[in-house]
Amino acid sequence: MLFLITSFLLSETLPEDKRLDTGIAGSFKGIGSVVSQRRFTMFLISAAMLQLPMMAYLSASSYIYQNYFGLSATGYSIYFAATAVVSGLGPWIYLLLRRKDPASVTYGVFAVVLISGMLIAAIGHMKPIMFALPFAPIMMMISFSRPFATTLLLNMIEKNAVIQRRPKR
Repeated sequence: MLFLITSFLLSETLPEDKRLDTGIAGSFKGIGSVVSQRRFTMFLISAAMLQLPMMAYLSASSYIYQNYFGLSATGYSIYFAATAVVSGLGPWIYLLLRRKDPASVTYGVFAVVLISGMLIAAIGHMKPIMFALPFAPIMMMISFSRPFATTLLLNMIEKNAVIQRRPKR
């Protein structure tokens, strides 16, 4: 609530001649035109779905490590911290691959997640390390995919916005 109130205190940074004169209804219409683009929407849904394994890990990992594998809270924390450190590598990998073909990168991300998921299903029940090692690449790909997907989606919107832009007169 504090952020919402604070947002009303912010001033517009665009010069008067660059501002759009469409109002709130025009803004929602613009969102509707972007979301109606099948390519944009399908990629948005795919990128959002890629976040699900991370949310599942965050919600269930303490139970899995402590109740299934019998680790202490400290033991669980070590595995959780190691996974977090590996996930921190994702944005750095994005910086290395950002100029590559987006389609190839997208297929690569999903391939790594799929293979890691199959490894978790096959060997993840054996030992905590056998659960953590295949899950680490998933977390890395998820953290990689956030800046990657955001960049692609914003580029799609920018192309659409340039076509539809009507400056304020």
